[in-house]
Amino acid sequence: MKSSIFATTRCLPPWEPIAEGESFEAELRTELMEGHPLFGISAVAVARRIDKDEVLFSLDDPTNSFSVVLLSWRMKPETIPNWPLSRSYRNLDQWVAECMRPDNLEYNHKTPTPACDKGEVIKRHAAGESLRDILAAYQDPDQRLAAASVLAGLPDLRRVRKLRPLIWILALFFALFASLDILAIVADGIGLRSLISLLVNGASSLHLDGC
Repeated sequence: MKSSIFATTRCLPPWEPIAEGESFEAELRTELMEGHPLFGISAVAVARRIDKDEVLFSLDDPTNSFSVVLLSWRMKPETIPNWPLSRSYRNLDQWVAECMRPDNLEYNHKTPTPACDKGEVIKRHAAGESLRDILAAYQDPDQRLAAASVLAGLPDLRRVRKLRPLIWILALFFALFASLDILAIVADGIGLRSLISLLVNGASSLHLDGC
């Protein structure tokens, strides 16, 4: 059945056919809870997105023949109703028109994020700009994290590690109210990188001009 599905329809990036989908099917059965639209319906994995955890399943269902499911890979039943998230389609043509082709257009028109200029970050810091202003100049999250990494390696900023008790309190606060991963902070030694992470993730009001 899998080979015949895409015999006349070419799978466009970021979608690709699945040759062996047992692991996807087993995970779907594990995650589904009673009350989910797909609960109790036989499903076969036929395609997947290469850039996300979305999988296209062929369904043994008279109403909808296909469904795209965003697997969480928690390897246990979900506890939130209607999770994992899914979108069902009457037939393959509807999936192609409403899902695969729009995804392909978006995938092909993604603009690469320019790399963070390490020299520029160091130059701005040497000119006396605050950490907050330097990081605020980068709108893209990946660029901000790259700039934060550069700043964390500057020798004259290592004295910020003396603020570890304050950093711990701030880290705990933002872990609770800004979804910051507290384990990542602990693993990092509660140091400068954690402070910068707080700044990047929303502590823009923290005054660091004196650092």
